[in-house]
Amino acid sequence: MKAFIKNLLLVIILIGVIFIYFKEYKPKIEKYNKLKREEQEIIKELNALKLKVDSLSEKKQDNIAKYTYESIQKELKTDSIRVWKTGEGLKFEVNERKIFMRKKSIPTKEGEKMLGKLLSNITNVKGNIKIEILVDSLDKNGRLKIDRGIYILKQMTGKYGIARDNVEISIVLVKKGLSGINIELK
Repeated sequence: MKAFIKNLLLVIILIGVIFIYFKEYKPKIEKYNKLKREEQEIIKELNALKLKVDSLSEKKQDNIAKYTYESIQKELKTDSIRVWKTGEGLKFEVNERKIFMRKKSIPTKEGEKMLGKLLSNITNVKGNIKIEILVDSLDKNGRLKIDRGIYILKQMTGKYGIARDNVEISIVLVKKGLSGINIELK
């Protein structure tokens, strides 16, 4: 009889273990595996989205680097505006003396044409624009540079329809001889 009770207890324990396994443990393992598969799918989708975003940002850079650089380089074959590539986009150095009237913040007729070509090309590129006014002092000459930078900003936002939110303007105090106006596309 003792052997029978031992065997019965073993069978009851075995049935209990099997019951617990199928009732508690197995559903949790299945749920865990399901969550793990979902996590892998989400990671796969996130990686695909990251690749898509990366490719879009490269296309934006390609757009800035190829279209703008080449077209502006062709159109602005002049020493009035210097163009070069940066790590983030393009930078334009405006030669104020050749664009604006002497001691005024109004461009010459030829300068207006050059600014027009530059700004019309910039409007074709979507992105942020930074106007950087470099002044070596805040005397009349420094204020004139600031007025010229503001003139360019007004032309961008008014005449050429660039959204004001996309344009940043900054004034930077620099060492003597390094002053000027730069426009940067990012």
